[in-house]
Amino acid sequence: MNRSSPAKSGQDRHQLAQRVGRQIREERLGRGLTRRELGRTIGVSGQQIEKYEKGMDTIPLHRLFTLAQLFRRTPESFWTDTAVHLSSAAGGEADRSTLQAMRAYQRIADPELRKRLLQLMRQMAGEGDAGEDEELQPEG
Repeated sequence: MNRSSPAKSGQDRHQLAQRVGRQIREERLGRGLTRRELGRTIGVSGQQIEKYEKGMDTIPLHRLFTLAQLFRRTPESFWTDTAVHLSSAAGGEADRSTLQAMRAYQRIADPELRKRLLQLMRQMAGEGDAGEDEELQPEG
């Protein structure tokens, strides 16, 4: 069995807490909220929000779910590289097929294939010339 050392495990937890904290901060700032305002919304102090944002404290799962609901995104999007927001044309409900497509797209390792797929999807969606955003390069 391959187990991480306690030090490595602690470092991984800290990095995860920092990643989640950055996402929380970006969402908060994007909505023009102060730490105190966000804290009041989820039942903690502004100082505690600061600790979450800096990765000093790990946010409890129940609070992360509350934030996910508030920010209309999936809980896992706080620790993955792609923020999947849950707003859709159907009254803000999460579209299961959209989330499945996004996850499948993220698993495609070949950057060129990802780029071509994105171009095809944009063309099918009627966004004009599928190659018009040459600077848009999907992460690979």
